[in-house]
Amino acid sequence: EIKSKSEEAYVVEAIATIGEIAKKLPWGKYNGTLQTLLNNLTRHPDQERFLIATMCAIIDAFHFDVDTGNSSDDSGTAATDEESTKGNGVWRSLNNRIIPKVETFLVKEKIDKHGSKSKCLRSSVALALMKLFQKLPIATFEAKLPKLVTVVCNGMQNKDSDERDTARDTISKMAVSIDLKYLPLILSSLSVSLCEGYKLHVRSAALHSILVSISKSYASPVIHADKEAMSLPFDRCVPAMLDLIHQDVFGEASVIKEVQNVEKRLVKEAMGSKSLDSLEIIARSILFKPSLVSIPATEPYPGFSHASPVHALVTPLLKRLRDPDVAPSTIGKVKDCLNRIALGFSHNTSATYKEVLPFVFGTVSPFVYGNSSSLSKDGDDDLENSDDEMETPIIVSKSKSKNRADAKSSQGKKIAKTVAVSTWIPSVLGTA
Repeated sequence: EIKSKSEEAYVVEAIATIGEIAKKLPWGKYNGTLQTLLNNLTRHPDQERFLIATMCAIIDAFHFDVDTGNSSDDSGTAATDEESTKGNGVWRSLNNRIIPKVETFLVKEKIDKHGSKSKCLRSSVALALMKLFQKLPIATFEAKLPKLVTVVCNGMQNKDSDERDTARDTISKMAVSIDLKYLPLILSSLSVSLCEGYKLHVRSAALHSILVSISKSYASPVIHADKEAMSLPFDRCVPAMLDLIHQDVFGEASVIKEVQNVEKRLVKEAMGSKSLDSLEIIARSILFKPSLVSIPATEPYPGFSHASPVHALVTPLLKRLRDPDVAPSTIGKVKDCLNRIALGFSHNTSATYKEVLPFVFGTVSPFVYGNSSSLSKDGDDDLENSDDEMETPIIVSKSKSKNRADAKSSQGKKIAKTVAVSTWIPSVLGTA
């Protein structure tokens, strides 16, 4: 028990000591200690913070073999609740008593100064459960993970910015601690839980926080075969991440940001350009190998017929530019996005000249030369059948006249000896 703030340092040391001792306890002693602590949590609300920390320390010290008694654990099939009586004593105690009891402490109800209730996430409990689930068989882990991720994502719906920050930091730590193949699950939960109003800004900030955390430890691996490049888990998440980013940049969230006289300070996540930062991180982290576009993918990216994350990143933006009714504001946004993507590519360690130069040419040339085949085939007919006056070429020339003033004064007179350097006809350019 703690009676003054000066004793908090001793309590922290005591909690750390209990965690170290728990690593050496046999199952009977470990189980009894944890059960006693769980029963006392509701009896001493004034000591709740320290009791929760002690519980998490004991859970982190879990070191026992778990046998669920389910042969499907090896095949990756999730276990059912009907099999809760199977397995060894450790699993039965975890599944029937400890995990359900700990999950009740994931969320805490608070009453604000206005008397309204709100649910707040306990970050330490969520992370402790994550560590515990990772020590269980893979099928059990995959069965428990979705519910935990959903609870954490729902914590970002809180109107208190501090509580949202806590939930966002928690989901970022979870994304780093688990395999990247589970990143689509996190992205899906973000999309479902944060889908309207101010939550759209919170979602873009959460995605940025996740990418920042992942980028600190993730680097695009060295690939020796195209088949390996097509199965990188982070790269296969690019379409899903772009969907969230495009909704923020071009969708409803963008409209909310552009409305005048809106108090953006009420939602601090609405400030800045988190989505543009996310684009740069993605461009810096993916495998830069656009040549994969020429290889048919057996499992194509969602919405794409190929397995090139580079094209999956750039193609949706170029499609917006090709829209004949594209708004000037959209062109500006696409320009900002492409600038940040180019900046990310420039810092991508997997980018090589062999891949960069053909990709740049293939991306830019349609907007410079247009469709040359259709122009050469139909160009003469269009000019002959057009009722409008033919566009006069703009000639960039060199003149032997010594004085520009003399050229202006001789209006109506022919300027002699003009040598053309280049000619530009506007209709030759492809429309953006």
